[in-house]
Amino acid sequence: RSHGSAFGLPLFQRENFLKEIRVTTRLQELAASYGKSVAQLAIAWVLDNPAVSVALVGMRNEKELKENVAATDWKLSAEDRARIDRIFEEEGVPTYVEAKQAV
Repeated sequence: RSHGSAFGLPLFQRENFLKEIRVTTRLQELAASYGKSVAQLAIAWVLDNPAVSVALVGMRNEKELKENVAATDWKLSAEDRARIDRIFEEEGVPTYVEAKQAV
């Protein structure tokens, strides 16, 4: 892919992509244990970050809108936040910032 686009970043290369699939699977399992979707987990995680004042999310229909809004009522526990951090650390997935710095 073009090196002038985000797809040229290490974050989107095959090795990291496979790690991201494993992370997503593990996050889906965590979310499902609460009867939530991985999208709801992601929204709750973003909104729980004190450095974030708003989450920009997309939706294609009313069902997704309702799902996204429902995520705003979910507060992650400290244990869940630590588990999420641990999942990323164990899989060795670089964050966007880390991947950008590697270029």
